[in-house]
Amino acid sequence: MRILVARGTNRGTNSLKNLHFRSRFRYKNTNNLDKIYTKIALDIDSIIQRKENVDWYKNQDLQNEIKKEIESFSIKPKISIVVPVYNVDEVWLRRNIESVRNQSYDNWELCLADDCSPAPHIKRVLNEYIKSDSRIKVVFREKNGHISRAANSALKMATGDFIGFMDNDDELA
Repeated sequence: MRILVARGTNRGTNSLKNLHFRSRFRYKNTNNLDKIYTKIALDIDSIIQRKENVDWYKNQDLQNEIKKEIESFSIKPKISIVVPVYNVDEVWLRRNIESVRNQSYDNWELCLADDCSPAPHIKRVLNEYIKSDSRIKVVFREKNGHISRAANSALKMATGDFIGFMDNDDELA
């Protein structure tokens, strides 16, 4: 008998790309069926890879349709996205920001408030993004005020018609 035990998955995303069979599971082997299960895992990975390639081409057509639809909007409200930031790992902070930048709808602003993070990469990464995209606004708080004060600091910068909130390690699809 073989028991499949789930391991941790990538945070913040449900994309098929992150559901690779071998990288998400480990086996507890209670018999000698290793070769069969390895073959099944490889077959599943192969199917996922082929599906991702087909999805990429379909996605390009879909993106073009979405862009045409957005261009036809008579009103394009600005959306402010408020993100309090504190000591998040660099990879999650970058993925958070990039997930906003990769949206099809481009009339947005990202308002980030660093809550006096002691991690040195926070300031460096945020400054990098300020320089690369004028829609990104950042305030560096001088004193830690926890999530509510950090969110309020970011909210003060928001000028959008609509406001949304994200955690610093969340991603938009």
